[in-house]
Amino acid sequence: MLNSILPIESLHRYNNLWLWNSSDFDKKNDLNYFVRTITPQGEQRIYWGKDFPRALEEAGAKVGDSITATRVASKPVTVEEIQEQPDGSRQTVRIDAKRTSWQVDNHGVNRDALIKAYDVLVKTPEDRKKLEISAPLLVAVRDQVVVQLKREKLAAELNQRNLQNHTIRSMKF
Repeated sequence: MLNSILPIESLHRYNNLWLWNSSDFDKKNDLNYFVRTITPQGEQRIYWGKDFPRALEEAGAKVGDSITATRVASKPVTVEEIQEQPDGSRQTVRIDAKRTSWQVDNHGVNRDALIKAYDVLVKTPEDRKKLEISAPLLVAVRDQVVVQLKREKLAAELNQRNLQNHTIRSMKF
């Protein structure tokens, strides 16, 4: 079980709309799906699985959401793999493998955890630039959270001032 992990990547194949990633890591086979995550302590992990796109979409998870992913089943499957032969030719062979099914629970954006994870990763302006390249959607979500927090703080301060001004005016009359 993966607990309260902040996804920081997106599925390039779908124009960065989702939370997982596909890679041509294994160039001779189909796309490989993975989720790259970070804990609030800054620990990064990569989890692989063809079932992640389905599970994440069902959960409605987006980059920056806090998720819990649980392996719910593993079933044997036979897949076709292209293998290079000694003579340089390529041949499709069948291999036995296991396919894991995932259940993803989406807990939404945990603002404190998101900021904490970002702060672990970004210590300098150079760190920020690197993260903007490697995880631009995470940076965008973090920036939105910071703006929301500042707006909420300003609104609370304005509300407090209005209450104080109202109290002062009430006392004059």
